[in-house]
Amino acid sequence: MLALIGLGSEVQGMAEGVPSGRGIAGLEAKGAAAAATSLTDDLTAAAQRAAQSVGPGRGPVYGTKVHSAFEREVNALGKNDVHTGVSYLNGQIVPYGTKGSVRLDVVNGPVNSPNAVYDLKTGSATLTPARIQQIQSHLPGGNAVPVMEIRP
Repeated sequence: MLALIGLGSEVQGMAEGVPSGRGIAGLEAKGAAAAATSLTDDLTAAAQRAAQSVGPGRGPVYGTKVHSAFEREVNALGKNDVHTGVSYLNGQIVPYGTKGSVRLDVVNGPVNSPNAVYDLKTGSATLTPARIQQIQSHLPGGNAVPVMEIRP
């Protein structure tokens, strides 16, 4: 399952994941949406494999185990423009564990100028507007970078 959250006016009028824009901009948006859908499908499949490898469970320990397995699955995809476990603070890449930073499950595009962020959620956890705002506030590109939820 994918939730497109935080998309700006660049992609409007979406119906079943395909923008209804017109002209060259509409074609570019459709191409970008197709690429995002393909990656989304790959990430959803990786999340499903991760959850299956961990087995049934619930709670924070289960979520951490699924996240670790998901990171391995995403890295195994071998996509050069897909990065896992990147941390940001005030628009800069910082080391893991830096106080006040956000650590992201998946970053698509160059890490210094991401195109999209994907956040894995398990169980009843959800990607809230507050979390989206927190993530975007630390990204290079800020609110222009969509943040999307991935579920197994």
